[in-house]
Amino acid sequence: MKLKKIFAGMSALAIAATMSMAVSAADPASKEYNFILITTDIPCEVNDDDQAVVNDSVVTCKDLTLKIGDQSFDVTVAPQKTDEKYLCFEIINKWNTKLESQVSDYAVAGEGEYLEVTFTIEGLGDTSGNAGIAFQANDTWDFRNTNGSDTSDFAQPACFPNPIVGLSGGTGGYDTNVDVSDTAVNGDGTYTVSIAQSGTVNSDPQVFDDGTTNEGWKWAANAVAWTDEVNSSTDSSNSSSTSGTDSKTDSNSSKADTSSSKSGSTSSKSSGTSGSTSKSTSTAATSSTSSTASDNTNSATGATAGIALAGIALAGAALVVSKRK
Repeated sequence: MKLKKIFAGMSALAIAATMSMAVSAADPASKEYNFILITTDIPCEVNDDDQAVVNDSVVTCKDLTLKIGDQSFDVTVAPQKTDEKYLCFEIINKWNTKLESQVSDYAVAGEGEYLEVTFTIEGLGDTSGNAGIAFQANDTWDFRNTNGSDTSDFAQPACFPNPIVGLSGGTGGYDTNVDVSDTAVNGDGTYTVSIAQSGTVNSDPQVFDDGTTNEGWKWAANAVAWTDEVNSSTDSSNSSSTSGTDSKTDSNSSKADTSSSKSGSTSSKSSGTSGSTSKSTSTAATSSTSSTASDNTNSATGATAGIALAGIALAGAALVVSKRK
C-alpha cells in the first residue's frame, strides 16, 4: 500500500511559510548512501566461505571504479551479498555491519550527476545475464532496485533495463524515465553500468490534503523533491516569506523505519580468482524475467516514512505518516 503523508492541523499560512524552507538541490538532505550494489539476474549459490558460486565455479567482482558525480573511488573487490539468490555485489551496504567498504568521505550525487561503476567479473565462464546499479540514499530514501518479488512496487521489477526510481521509499512518487545504463553480461569481462541521480516525479505522485500533488516536481538523491517555483524563490533573505507561491512543501526527507530496511548482516568475504582476460562491452541490456529474489532484496522496499523535516513546528503542525507493508 502506498504511503500518504497528512498535513495535520496546519493553517494555510503555516504551510506557505514552510514552503520557503524547502530543501533545494544546493542544500543536501542526504549525507550518505545506505547501499550501492551491482545487481544481476544471474542465479547463484553461496558457499560456506560466503562466496558466490555459479555452475560450481566461484565468481568474483573485482577491480571496481565507482564514480559518484565527479568523485572517483577504486575498490579492490565487492563481495557477494550473502542473502541474495542472484549475483549481487556490495560496494556500500550500511545494513551489513561486517562489510568494510572501501568508499568513504564522499558526497551524495545531486542534480545532473550520476552513479557509475566499472567492474570486472571472473568465474562466470560463458554464463550470461544482465546487471545494473541498485542504490538507496539515506534521509531522502530515494531508491532503485533491479530484482525482487514485490510486483506491487514497480520500482523493483525483476527485469532489466529498469529506468525507475522510487522517491522517499515510494511515498513521494516515482520517476519512470530515469537515465539508466544497465548492461548485458556475457561471461567473464569488464563492464560499466550507470544511473542518473536526479529527475522528475511523473508517476503515482504524492497527494496532499488539498488534492494537489507533487507530479512534475524535481528530485535528486541528495535533496527532497522541489518545484522550480520553490527552488528559484528560496534564499536566505526571505526564508520566512509567506507569499509568491501556492504549492505545498514536500516533506520527503522523512526517515524510514530501519527495522524493515536492514539486511545482509551475515559476513561477506570474497575470494579473488584471476587468470581471465577482461573484455569490454557496450551491449544494451536485454529484458529478462527472473524468479523471486530473496526476501531481503536490497533493503529499499522496506523504507517507510518517520520523522519529518525540522522546522514544520510552525503553528503546531505535525506530520502523520503511515507505513506501507
